Amino acid sequence: MRLSVCNGYYGFPKHLNHRNLYSSVKLKTSLTYFCRFVKAKFKLVAFDLDGTLTRTVSVWEYLHRRLGTMDKARVNADLFFQGKISYEEWAKLDANLWRGIPLKNVMEILTEVEFVDGADYVVEVLRGAGAKIVIISAGLQELADLAARRLSVDYALANKLIVVDGILTGDIEVRVGINDKGRILKSFMKLEGIPRSSTAAVGDDVSDISLFEAAGFKIAFNPKTEAIRRMADVIVESDSLKDILPYLIEP
Repeated sequence: MRLSVCNGYYGFPKHLNHRNLYSSVKLKTSLTYFCRFVKAKFKLVAFDLDGTLTRTVSVWEYLHRRLGTMDKARVNADLFFQGKISYEEWAKLDANLWRGIPLKNVMEILTEVEFVDGADYVVEVLRGAGAKIVIISAGLQELADLAARRLSVDYALANKLIVVDGILTGDIEVRVGINDKGRILKSFMKLEGIPRSSTAAVGDDVSDISLFEAAGFKIAFNPKTEAIRRMADVIVESDSLKDILPYLIEP
């Protein structure tokens, strides 16, 4: 059965309503108290990063716009969508546009990326309720690392820019292609000894199709494509990530 939520909260007792607890002045105390009364429905929850945990739909595009390489990046994108180059080739062409730029400059820009409302809260509740959290992104490891530190997730994997002496070389280690997320999720499931039935995934776009195929339960959060909508067990359209929680925790 597929359910849909639009800016609402359903299916949880009022005395454990996460919105009430979130508004508490003593947030940490409230979260600790809240997690004593709930458990995770799934032992492993995988999140997409761009457009799911962050407000930035594409970290690649975000950096191209900030670094003044957007025009050349559009040419590369056209080659990929015309089927003339692979995702790995596309990533390498894009990374080459940043050759010679100090990593420090890139990281300063990435620290300005905004997270969606409730991202910190959702991850903390899920971990407190016993779930392992993994970020799998076809974006950049540099942003994934920032997200991992901020959100305190268990694992984070994306594509890593190559740096020598603090300067981008123009190369990249492609770890997560557009169709690789499912394979990677399965490797984390094997690592943790968690079956598909105990695994959930949260995503929004075409790069999450294989992620959804690998997971036992799928949440489309503000989905960008009809394909993701069709695959989802639950569709949540909301300004807050907190609205996915009723599907991931239980009393």
